[in-house]
Amino acid sequence: MDKLKDFIENNKQAFDEVELPVGHAERFREKLNTQRRTRVKRNVYLWIAVAACLGVLLTIRIQFQKNNAADSCELTQEIQDVRMYYNMQITAVVSEMEELYKQKQSSAGLGLLKESQVVLASTRDFENRIFPSLPCSEEALFAMSQHYDASITGMNILLKQMQNVTNEEKINN
Repeated sequence: MDKLKDFIENNKQAFDEVELPVGHAERFREKLNTQRRTRVKRNVYLWIAVAACLGVLLTIRIQFQKNNAADSCELTQEIQDVRMYYNMQITAVVSEMEELYKQKQSSAGLGLLKESQVVLASTRDFENRIFPSLPCSEEALFAMSQHYDASITGMNILLKQMQNVTNEEKINN
């Protein structure tokens, strides 16, 4: 190969003077363009394959994590039942407060409704931020029950106040 390279470099002028056959330049450009298109297609297919593999791996990982989370906690159903029970209790109290407010709208009633929204926001914050980080254990279930029980107690106090406000305004009118 070195001899051929040396020969071409030593006789460069002889090669420069020889004319290429007709159409050689076009055929050469066409081959280059074909090679580029093939390379681009190959790269596109490669990226599609990589993306598909990553999608499959991500799906498998997510599914595996879901299965592990569900399998690793024996209390999952009990925890969900407790959450549903307390959320139903809180919703019932809020609904009753809203009905009382509709009967007799007042600034005190509106203030109590706003405070009930603060309790609801606290419960949502607990469910979204703290609850997912709790371990699956009896202690976590107890802590969760304590939080919900405190929320229900606060909501019941607000309901009693709403009932008092509504009754007082009925008496005054």
